[in-house]
Amino acid sequence: MTTLDMTIVNVALPKITTSLSAPLDEVTWVINAYLLIYAALSIPSGRLGDIIGQRTIFVTGLCLFTVASALCGLSQNVFLLVGARLLQGIGSAFITATSLALLTSVVPPERRGTAMGIYASMAALASVVGPIVGGGIVSSVGWEWIFFVNVPIGILLFIGALAGIPNVKIERKHRFDIVGIVLSTLGLFGIIFSLVEGPTVHWGSVAGFLSVPEILIVSVILLVAFVFWERYQQEPFLPLGFFKNWTFSSMSLVNTILAFAHFGIVFLLTLYFESALGMSAFAAGLSILPEMLAILIVSPLAGRLSDKIGGKYVLIGGLLCFALGIGLFSLLSSTTANAFTFIAPLIIAGVGVGCSVGTVMGEAMRGVERAMLGTASGVISTSRLVGGSIGVAVITSFLQSQLFSATNSQLPATLQQVASNQQSAFTSYLNALAQNEPVAHASLSTTLQHLAYQLYTSSFILALRPTLGLVAILLVVGALLASTVKTRKKAVSAAAQPAKDSSVEVSSTPQTAS
Repeated sequence: MTTLDMTIVNVALPKITTSLSAPLDEVTWVINAYLLIYAALSIPSGRLGDIIGQRTIFVTGLCLFTVASALCGLSQNVFLLVGARLLQGIGSAFITATSLALLTSVVPPERRGTAMGIYASMAALASVVGPIVGGGIVSSVGWEWIFFVNVPIGILLFIGALAGIPNVKIERKHRFDIVGIVLSTLGLFGIIFSLVEGPTVHWGSVAGFLSVPEILIVSVILLVAFVFWERYQQEPFLPLGFFKNWTFSSMSLVNTILAFAHFGIVFLLTLYFESALGMSAFAAGLSILPEMLAILIVSPLAGRLSDKIGGKYVLIGGLLCFALGIGLFSLLSSTTANAFTFIAPLIIAGVGVGCSVGTVMGEAMRGVERAMLGTASGVISTSRLVGGSIGVAVITSFLQSQLFSATNSQLPATLQQVASNQQSAFTSYLNALAQNEPVAHASLSTTLQHLAYQLYTSSFILALRPTLGLVAILLVVGALLASTVKTRKKAVSAAAQPAKDSSVEVSSTPQTAS
């Protein structure tokens, strides 16, 4: 539900713009506000769960998310909607940062891989299915219902959480490092803001003298200050020794790479289907269904395999399989392709994602002390959100640079077919297509519009291939990084394991069966 709300809103933006009579640059903050606060608060939310109790923060997040969803649907102007989305983002951070910690706490080690696979399949599925579900809801009952639909689900989850999740809590008292939280939150907020807003303003000025590069520099300085501050705290918000665990650190980085690839590729393929092949948003969403189904089927199976042989080899195979699917997609891409052309590459890529997402989370959480599970969960959540944001930003910028290069190389030959008094209008029309902006075509004949579109689509294919290649190479790097992790020993029954952390108490309400 929290991941779905990152993608489902995209298809509703035109309707929201019309309904609330708001400019598009304000409405885009309906997406950005949610993502920014979600990413910035994930680690503090996880740490809060370690101190107060994971279930307490989880159900608090469910309440915030459910109430905020209702407020989103009831909003009568864009400012109220953005405010409600900020509240929804806080709820999402609470939910996500503690859910992985709770799962790790209550599921026995020998069944944890399967559980992670199911958990991951839902998250991966939501990122793909969002445009399809959003398009159907917006078309049938209105944009408000993409938020209202969360309310009954949230209420049922709240009741289920109280009835079915044990209250894992830490007996000893902790200090809450306020300065550390402020520094890390502001630093992460600034970086995510720059990545989200950068492409929109062409990496220039955001407001007056304030530019994206300046915000990035200040954000990095804040994170450096955060590192120095944490080194000298008795009980730091995020102990730096935490990252001496190579398995956790390397898996966090692989998780970032995986999110970079998955979020970026979903965005890139949707753009290709809509812009170069002329599909509707709904048809483009349906075209990615093979990947979605492969993820849904493979994730739990990959989790079971991880339980038997260890997650390292499943993860390496998944990352390479994902890269192979992307490579095949690149080879088959053309201006005459259709949805059926890419069934096999998308299935292969989906199998790779299904083998990777849950496995990387399971491997990352392996070996983390129970008292730090919430913090670790928050780091994993943040690495995924940061990776996804970087992926969309970098892939968009790289594709644009490749697209302009390909267009400019073909433009002189094409302009020979255009009358001199039409060349300026032709070039403007072509630039609008390349930047995915509304096109003014009143002064161009249908023949010239068709010629410009042909040039744009052929240039898009030339730009698409190296962009896909970049992602595939990064996934191979992720596989090499995963190969450095030690092979996990076979999990033993939870009942046979001695208690290692006496500071952790699991409430007997409700009881859990191992």
